[in-house]
Amino acid sequence: MRRIAGLSIFFFACALGLAHAAPARLPYYMADAPKMPARVMVDLNGTAWLGKYLTVNRIFIFEADGTLSYKSPVATAKPFKNRGSWKLEGNKLYFEHFITPTKKLMEFRGAVTDGNTIVGEATFPAKGAKEAQTLQRTTPP
Repeated sequence: MRRIAGLSIFFFACALGLAHAAPARLPYYMADAPKMPARVMVDLNGTAWLGKYLTVNRIFIFEADGTLSYKSPVATAKPFKNRGSWKLEGNKLYFEHFITPTKKLMEFRGAVTDGNTIVGEATFPAKGAKEAQTLQRTTPP
C-alpha cells in the first residue's frame, strides 16, 4: 500500500510539473534581409553629360575608345577630341580631363545613380580645389 501511495505521489508530481512547464518556443523565422538597391548598369560609350569645369558649363563626351572629349554647351561649339580618359567599373566612374597632354584640368570620381545622373566629386589640381558635382545626361553633339 505504501508503495502504491509513493508511486501515485511521484506520478502526480511529474504530471503537475509537466502541466506547469513553459510551452515550447515557436520556431524563429527571420524576416527577409533588406534588399540592396539594384546596381545601375549604364553603357557610357558615346554618351554626353552636362557638368561643370569650375563655374563653366561643359559637356563631357565619353568616347567608345575610353577617351574623353568635351565641348561648350553652345550649339555651334565644336568638340575638343581626346582630352582625357575615362573608366567605368560597375557603377563607379573615374575620368580625367586635360587641356594639353601634360596639364590636367580636372579629375572626377563618382557613381552612376541612374540612367540620367552621375554624382561625385571633381578635383581641380591647378586650383587645388574640390567640389561636389552632378552630371546630367544630354544629347551627344
